[in-house]
Amino acid sequence: MQKEGEKVQKMFEDLKRLIEHGAWPEARELADRLYQDGESSDSFWILNGTVYEAEGKDELVYACIMHGLRQNPKNYELYFMLGNYYSVRNVNQAWLCYERALSCCDNDDDRDVISQSMKQMAERPEWCVNPVSVVMTAIEDIAVFEQCIESFRMANAEEEYELIVVDSGAGEDMLSRLKEKDGIQLVRGRRERGLAAARNRGIKAAAPENDIFLVNGDTIFPYGALFWIRMGLYERDTVGAAGPLTNLCINDQGVGRDFECSEQYMQLAEQLLVSEENAYENKIWLSDFAMLIKRRALDDAGLFDARYNSGMYADTDYGMKLIQQGYELLLCHNSLVYSYHIQDLSVCRHQCLEKERLYEKWGFQVFYYSNIRDELIDLFSERWEPPFRVLEIGCGMGANLAHIRYRFPGTEVYGIELMQQVARFGTDMADIIVGDIETMRIPYEHHYFDAVIMGDVLEHLRNPGEVLVEMKKYLKPGGRLVAGIPNFMNISVVVPLLRGRFMYQEQGLLDRTHIHFFTKQEIFDMFSSCGYKIIRMLKMSNREEIVPEAEKMIDAIYQLPGIADQEQFEVYQYAVTAIVNE
Repeated sequence: MQKEGEKVQKMFEDLKRLIEHGAWPEARELADRLYQDGESSDSFWILNGTVYEAEGKDELVYACIMHGLRQNPKNYELYFMLGNYYSVRNVNQAWLCYERALSCCDNDDDRDVISQSMKQMAERPEWCVNPVSVVMTAIEDIAVFEQCIESFRMANAEEEYELIVVDSGAGEDMLSRLKEKDGIQLVRGRRERGLAAARNRGIKAAAPENDIFLVNGDTIFPYGALFWIRMGLYERDTVGAAGPLTNLCINDQGVGRDFECSEQYMQLAEQLLVSEENAYENKIWLSDFAMLIKRRALDDAGLFDARYNSGMYADTDYGMKLIQQGYELLLCHNSLVYSYHIQDLSVCRHQCLEKERLYEKWGFQVFYYSNIRDELIDLFSERWEPPFRVLEIGCGMGANLAHIRYRFPGTEVYGIELMQQVARFGTDMADIIVGDIETMRIPYEHHYFDAVIMGDVLEHLRNPGEVLVEMKKYLKPGGRLVAGIPNFMNISVVVPLLRGRFMYQEQGLLDRTHIHFFTKQEIFDMFSSCGYKIIRMLKMSNREEIVPEAEKMIDAIYQLPGIADQEQFEVYQYAVTAIVNE
């Protein structure tokens, strides 16, 4: 082992010497040999990236930097190289990389070089990076909140930021502890309560030129999380807010894995905290555990609506305000934080009221029009190689299309939405047009799309069969039409019917806007008559929600001859993939 180590060390020294002498062909050959031998240290990726840089292969330089940061997320040379990469692409992100390099560097000579690079970026007319004010809302759980503060300070030990803690009714014990901590600006509570009002107090206390990083007091931070969120915020001038993934499934910002403790999530975070080629996803709103807002966007959109006590509704409302002002919101898939999600029960009791308030303010049910349907996306994308060209009928605000664009880089996404007041929020999500699919002239070329998605649409149409026939013109040969269709045979509908009740509802299987109702067989019959072949049917069940009384009713029904199989009573929606029947 010692001889092997000495051999690798000699190869490293030879590679450095070749680079110093500009012997690039020989350096490439030696770097490739080291890679083939399994070398993967951060030092190797620096040298390999340097050779690619000389060869003019910028994307490979970027890949080397990312490999190196996975090995050592505190290597200042890698951040400096990343700054050089961005220096001809995005001045603000280059400056952030240099700032990160400077915070990690302990070599005085190199610090001078990095500082000079930062100065050069700051002199460019397009440079506009703001410092950060961190606004934390205190919680009553002292141990968790102190862990939140400590984790943030450890994760950003070398960075400069302003830390503001807002009292939102945390209690005197917590306030006494906070007074003893250095570097914290404490904003005391006032008569008005609620998360939105507390945030506004913290924002008002912040330096007027700073970006604002809103943090819930039950959030734990890994090293580097804020850096990558700031990189997202300055991805484009039009980005107004950015936020990380989390352990929670709120707003489809969950990391998609279930672990038993925060430590396991922090280990995962270390793997994620590296920029990817496609790291950002457009969102309608960002969840409240951690959200970074650009100062210019904050000035344009104003403060949070203090009528909201719940973070979810306050954040949804604010996201729509930002979009209304022309800004994008980005979910950073290269950043992860952990939230204990300590719920305030008084907030829970107000959520129905706040949901209604959100509806009254914007004129439509926001969450209904911003769903992501991974099950439908999986149906058309399995066994196919992206990128795709996708059309979604009834696309709402375009959240599903934005998610498709994130999952499959290079995919072209288009949408048709009936309601103009909904579609206007999808400007950055996809190419969305407003129209009634049953009466409009469809402006696309024939055989243009790999997939057409119709999630919860067919039941709302006067003539769903005619629309299905029309859509055949726009599918490529072999293209997929994917539809989500509610099942009228679900036990939650059947039991009231057997009792003589049929009550429309605001949403769900008996949504009052439904015109047609379908069972499994009706779905097959309709698609077949319209010239399609269903090649896959996904059954989404609510078996766990069936109450004992309904179970007894099903058992009694099965005593009758010729009854459909039990599964059809348990499915609340079918998702189908269909192709044109040649």
